[in-house]
Amino acid sequence: MARSLRNPVGRRCVKSEDLWDVNMACSARDSAEQTYPNVIELNVGGQHFTTTLLTLTKQRNTMLGAMFSGLHRQPQDHDGRYFIDADAAAFACILRYLRDGELPPPDMTERVYRAAIYFGLQDLAGELEFTPGIMAQQIKEKYHAFLGNFEEAVKTILNAALNARCTILSGKCNTLWPKTRVVVAVHHKDRLPRTFNPLHTCARHKESGTRWVFAEVSLSPITNSSVSEAVYVEAVVEELVGRGFTVHVEELGKCDAGHEEVVLDSGDVQEPCFARLYQLLFHWKK
Repeated sequence: MARSLRNPVGRRCVKSEDLWDVNMACSARDSAEQTYPNVIELNVGGQHFTTTLLTLTKQRNTMLGAMFSGLHRQPQDHDGRYFIDADAAAFACILRYLRDGELPPPDMTERVYRAAIYFGLQDLAGELEFTPGIMAQQIKEKYHAFLGNFEEAVKTILNAALNARCTILSGKCNTLWPKTRVVVAVHHKDRLPRTFNPLHTCARHKESGTRWVFAEVSLSPITNSSVSEAVYVEAVVEELVGRGFTVHVEELGKCDAGHEEVVLDSGDVQEPCFARLYQLLFHWKK
């Protein structure tokens, strides 16, 4: 489809609070304005759509409206369709919303919400924020923020699993495949010892046998006084499972370091480490 360009003459930039007016008025100052037909053929992510210019610019103070305002030149494919690099299924839902206000089905809500944010369709995004899937995601993000250092903790554990070393037990490597064990030391800011070396490696003596279990990673201290170590680890495991991992958790108990009474030169009694150890077992075969 051929594009016709015209060069407006004698127009001046008009100040306006309306983004559409600003785009349309100021575009004539520096560049030619692109004219679009009333019926528009689109190629969105390889899928073809036919719609009207009126539909695409129905909400003019949006990125989608600005794309077809004439200010910007939209790329075209070899058949002359205007190309938009976006999720075609989500865009189909957006067109239905612009035409008659229809909201997407539940299984498309999250994809359409992301597309609505991308295209600046705040009205649609605002309506979708009150649907179960989007509300659940936002509430979960608030909960993780409440826990503190949450995403950092998840990444620390995943890095430890990825970089785990093979430990030979009974002639086999039982710590990498088909399962990987990560022992995590969890500290709480309200229970950090003042008179014990914070750089020690947390460890727990197994009650059955003589083997010690050492922590591969130590998470940043929990900063929220109302959150226990068990609740924090439970949330981490739930997030990992939600991302598709198969992981089981076992509480091993408190770190054994420093629990024997030691009197320091200052006369103070050395405080023990109060970190709690948890074993996370990742299963790679289902």
